[in-house]
Amino acid sequence: MQRPGEFFMIRERESAGYLLGETAQLLRVNAGMALAALGAMTLIGTAPDLYPDFTSLAALASLVVTLVLQYEISSALLLHYGLLDGGGHRRRLLALLGLNLISGIGILLGLIILILPGAYLFVRWSAAVPALIAEEADISGALGRSAEAVRGRFWHVLGAMLVVWTPFVTGLLASALVPETEVLIQSLVLNLSINLSLVTGWHLAVAIYAGRQDGGRLAEVFA
Repeated sequence: MQRPGEFFMIRERESAGYLLGETAQLLRVNAGMALAALGAMTLIGTAPDLYPDFTSLAALASLVVTLVLQYEISSALLLHYGLLDGGGHRRRLLALLGLNLISGIGILLGLIILILPGAYLFVRWSAAVPALIAEEADISGALGRSAEAVRGRFWHVLGAMLVVWTPFVTGLLASALVPETEVLIQSLVLNLSINLSLVTGWHLAVAIYAGRQDGGRLAEVFA
């Protein structure tokens, strides 16, 4: 039986406003790790412009560092919600890599074919990483659990994601205004903007997933 007011609290947790507010709160709680990730990823991303001979090495380092940071940040946020056992879970970086590759290819193909299918998959699979970590699901299971978390609030999730990716679009436009001779500045603007959206997006993904769960912290907040 639903308790008085429970329906309205659940509905509030469906909205784009709630998701963005919860994302902002998660960024405040996790500010140190988020800023460290933003700095490290931006530094590695601009390295090829300083040392062109190490472009391949920088690309590999960027892949590894981004993967580890995404996993650690997502895990920390799930712990914050009480949705992950602090000492009992195993790190599954290869599974995360496989998930990112498969979802990325699917989204890219969708964007190439007709744009809308790619955008649809981007939203539908937005909470797959938290599902993979929290439930130790396989790739297929994580994608399915993400679809369940998004179901019924697709447009709210899309709205929140559009806001989160605004810095990247802004940075992309701003970099076009930088003189071509200022390669380092152009690279810094691009890398900073895309990494800001990426790190914020990781926090949003956990907010999307957690909004449909019954973890310890949620039980306390919505009791």
